[in-house]
This record gives sequence, structure tokens and C-alpha cells, in this order.
Amino acid sequence: MKATLYPLLLVLAVFVLSCRSAERHLLQGNYDVAFEQALQKLAKGKVSDEHALILEDAYNLALDRELSAINQLKTEQRPDRWPEIVRRYETLQYRGNRIKPFLPLYITAEGRYANLNLPDLVKPLAEARQQASQYYYTEAERFLASGLKNDAREAWSLLQRLETDYGPYLESSRLLEQAASLGTDRVLVAWEQHPYLLPPALWDALRYTDLATLQESWVFYAGPEKLVERAGDAAGRTQADFKVTIGVLRSQILPPWQQELHTTESRDIAVEGTRLVKDSTGNWVSVPKIETITANLVQTKQQQSAVLSGWLEITDLRSGKRLFREPVEAQFVWANEAWRASGDLNALSPESKALLGGGVLPFPAPEWLMSSAISVFSEQALLQLRNQRQRFW
Repeated sequence: MKATLYPLLLVLAVFVLSCRSAERHLLQGNYDVAFEQALQKLAKGKVSDEHALILEDAYNLALDRELSAINQLKTEQRPDRWPEIVRRYETLQYRGNRIKPFLPLYITAEGRYANLNLPDLVKPLAEARQQASQYYYTEAERFLASGLKNDAREAWSLLQRLETDYGPYLESSRLLEQAASLGTDRVLVAWEQHPYLLPPALWDALRYTDLATLQESWVFYAGPEKLVERAGDAAGRTQADFKVTIGVLRSQILPPWQQELHTTESRDIAVEGTRLVKDSTGNWVSVPKIETITANLVQTKQQQSAVLSGWLEITDLRSGKRLFREPVEAQFVWANEAWRASGDLNALSPESKALLGGGVLPFPAPEWLMSSAISVFSEQALLQLRNQRQRFW
């Protein structure tokens, strides 16, 4: 008897708590939560009058609240209210679609079917979407008419929202392209050298530096092959808004440097045999023989570097005003270190033994040194540009 009673009591307790939770949300005005909780019970096949009544009340109260809010928004006669009206109609549509599989819903205790009105939303929703689309479209046109970049970006956001939420409308796709073009800052990145310091191959490696790491929303960086300073370019290049000039003023390969440092390490070790010594009482005693062993360490340091220096300048091509100028310097250092030892290597500490190896290397070719310096210079220049760009675009 007890074994049967306890599970029944547990199920009853869970049922009561579930009903109370949904009912509490209903009384607190959380109609959506109460609706979903009751619906979940029905979806699990746990059809009860309590849940059916809560579902009926939650659905109808939520329906009345949404319709009242929609009517209020419409009476304001403000175009910017239409997206909110669409959202509320879509909420009603969502609830209706959720409840359809459970209809008709019979309430046994009251001998009736639940009163769940599903309004026809096809026409009002279509009208609201058309009105919302018109609002976004008109606002976007208004922003584009100013010709300002920030307004063009706002227009793009509105048109993007329009097409994402409601699909293309009138010429929204064309206006999207127009807004993206007008809202983008185009930055021409040009490289100069004064005088001609670098051989052609190395100069090409510098002036064709990859600009992909600079690209960001609403800013397009490109070299002279895609952008031009002034309109009317015969090659069809786009006019830039800003120009970044990165110039090289000096290139230098410093003389090679090499240095040797000599050190000695020694330690005492016990060897075969013994020797006689007097102890503290004057007696002769035999002790192990100790021998000092020595090793000579030679550290060879090698170093050579290449240096590039120049400047970075930012110009607003629309006004012709120079906005920024700062030096750019970069140095590439090639270094090598070799350790060798002579004498008894057992005299070396573990740390010194770990250093042994390698060897003295030939100094690198000047072209390789300068090519490496060019890589450092371009990275440094682009880093400075990234650090400054938020000030100007």
C-alpha cells in the first residue's frame, strides 16, 4: 500500500507545483511564461483542466494586450511605429501557430471547448510589413540625401534591416550599394623613397606590402593600382578620400661585428691513490688525492644589422590638409652566438655544457639583411597607421 501511495503523492505534488507556477505567472501578468508552461504540459500529453484553463486565460489575456498595444501604436500615426507593430503581429502569429496542434481543447469540468480565438493576421501583417518597409526606405533616402558618410552608414543599416526583416523593397538593393559606396572611407596607401635607395626587387617588396590586415568596416585601403588622388582617372580607379604616404629616407647596412670572450672554469676531483697529511693532533693520516681540472671556454658573438628610416604622413584629399606626420624607423638585427671549449670538459658546469655547440657562421648577404629590414619597416609603418587611424576616419 505504501509502495503504491508514495509515487502517487509525488506525481500529485509535482502536478500541483506545476499548476501553481503557471498560475502565479498568470496572476503576475507574465502571460507568455504561463502560456508556454501550460503548453509544455499539453505537449507531454499531460492534459488537465487546470492547465487547459491556464492556457486559455494566458492566451486570451496576451491576445487582448497585444491587440490593444497595436491599436494604440496605430492611433499615434507615426511611421517609425510600424516595425514595432509588425513585431507584435508576428508575436500573435507565433502564439497561434504554437496552439493550433492542440485544438480543439476540451475542458471536461466545465463541459466545453476552450475559447481560443485565432485572428486572421494575413492581411494586417502584410500591410504592417509594407508600412514598415516604406518607413525604412524613406528614412534611408533621407539620410542618403545629405551626402554625408555617417548618414550613408545609417542609411545602409536601415536598408540592411529592411531586406533582412522584410525582403527587398522597391530599389533597396541599389540604395544599399549606393550607401555602402558613399559611407566608405577610401584610403590610398602610397610608398615613396628619396632618393632611390633600394634595388627594384626590394622596392617592389615594400611598395606591394599586403594591406589585408588593415581592412575594416567602412574603411577600404588600397594602393595606386585601385585608388587615385583625383577623379577622372582613365584607368577607372576610384577617387580616394585620404592618402597615406610611407616614405623611405635612409637605408643602411651596418658593418659586421664579431667578438670573442674567454673564460676558464675549474673544479677539484678525487683521483686514484692517497696522500699523507697531519691531522689536528699532529698525527699523519692518509686522505684521498685531489686534483684540479680546468677547461677553457670561448664565446663568439656575431652581429650585423640593417636600418631603414622614413616617415608616415596622412593627408585629407578632400581638403588638401595634412593631418599627421611622424617618423618611422626599423632595424633588423642578425645575431649568432657560438660556444666551444678546450681542456678537460669535466670541469664545466652543467649550464656551461648546455651552451656548447653551434659554430661561427658567415655573415649574411647584404640583400638578405635589407630584405629582412624591409619586412620590419612595413610592419612598423602599418602598426603606426593602425594606431592613428581612429583619429581621422
